[in-house]
Amino acid sequence: ALEALTPLYQAYFAVHEALSADDNDAAVSSFRMVSDHVAAIDMALFDGDAHMRWMEIAKKLSTNSETGASAADLTASRAAFYGLSKAAIELQKTFGHAEDKDYFLTFCPMANDNKGAFWLQTVDVVNNAFYGPSMLRCGSIEDTFNSTDR
Repeated sequence: ALEALTPLYQAYFAVHEALSADDNDAAVSSFRMVSDHVAAIDMALFDGDAHMRWMEIAKKLSTNSETGASAADLTASRAAFYGLSKAAIELQKTFGHAEDKDYFLTFCPMANDNKGAFWLQTVDVVNNAFYGPSMLRCGSIEDTFNSTDR
């Protein structure tokens, strides 16, 4: 099941990278990839309680990625990324990941109308998807998840 999640995480990270570069077209395309990967995951890979958790998280991932896939501008994409990131963090904290690299929980206190926002990224230097190049390093790395964290 963890290996089946890898393409989903990779699509999520593609959204992050696109928004960090202020590239809305690439973000919209990557949101579509997230949605496609969620739909492609075989629910039978998850048993019992894990199945129910996957269904809950998958719904959040789908809803937010579909919203992002229709975003007309960076503001709308970033709003969808906020919800998608909450779901991706929940996915990581619930199931972990199979890739042999760290995922970093990152925080920007100014994002989300100064309420703050968390997201995952694969590098240990802040790449702020909520502000892009104008404030690329705004924020902090709050936690590290390696492939054995579950």
